[in-house]
Amino acid sequence: MVCGACATGGSSRDEDFTSSRSLKDADQFFNQEEYQTALAQYSAYLYSPFLNKKELPYARYKVGLCHYMIGQYDDALQTLEILLKDNPGVSFTPQARELMQKCQNRIDQRNRQLAGEQKDLEQKIAQYEEFVKTNPVNAEYHFMLGGYYWNYGRYQDAVAEYGRASQLNPAYLEQDVVRQRVRITDSGEFVVRNPLLEFNKMDPVQVQAKMERVERSNWLGTTESLRVSGVVENTGLRDVHNLNIEVSIYDFNDTVQDTKMVNIGKLIAGGKRDFAVMMTRYSGWGVDIRKFAAKVFYDEQR
Repeated sequence: MVCGACATGGSSRDEDFTSSRSLKDADQFFNQEEYQTALAQYSAYLYSPFLNKKELPYARYKVGLCHYMIGQYDDALQTLEILLKDNPGVSFTPQARELMQKCQNRIDQRNRQLAGEQKDLEQKIAQYEEFVKTNPVNAEYHFMLGGYYWNYGRYQDAVAEYGRASQLNPAYLEQDVVRQRVRITDSGEFVVRNPLLEFNKMDPVQVQAKMERVERSNWLGTTESLRVSGVVENTGLRDVHNLNIEVSIYDFNDTVQDTKMVNIGKLIAGGKRDFAVMMTRYSGWGVDIRKFAAKVFYDEQR
């Protein structure tokens, strides 16, 4: 019984020491104005499994203060509301209430700014809708209206305007925002690109791959193979068809040692597909094989 009491007491002291050290580290980061790191440290204490967390209200207050210092006013307000609800008589209640008011002021200021920006955007949309109505063959008007629709969250209306601009002037197909936001279907319809991806102005079909050695053992002994694996991505505007990847490996004399074809099939604009191929016609990887290459072949509808 005595040993059991000692064990329990020791565990509590260890928890108290560890948790106190965690708070001291957090305070140090806060005093150095490293608020993101301090937030992580205070949160670690707040949500830790320690049973003996005497400074829980203090840690929660500091979490709210860190949120405020890095501009996360909604999170700060929510944290402080929980603090005062769970600990109504805490000694720093006045400071917490003052901080809550500051958070609310910042939130109100942000909402007013967003409302003003929303109103300005609605005026721009109305203005350019009138422009395209009175001058429907002006590609720039359609392109600008598409941008305003996009910022307003009317994504399908936006890509429709991008389509009209591109029909009037195909040069708009090379605009960054069009290539990032639009997918053109086989029937020529402009639809919202999903997912929104970075693009490459060269070949729209890009391959990222790696080569690695694979050893397998069985009753016949150990065999060695090479696996080339990766992902192929269509960063273009249009779907591609009959997509194939040719994977070749080369020795130190740059002589092809093996070639395999991987059939992907159709890959929609913005789509990705994983692939892998095994190479087995050689031995002594690292001696015979020097590099690999992956080329793509496909049909693109025009």
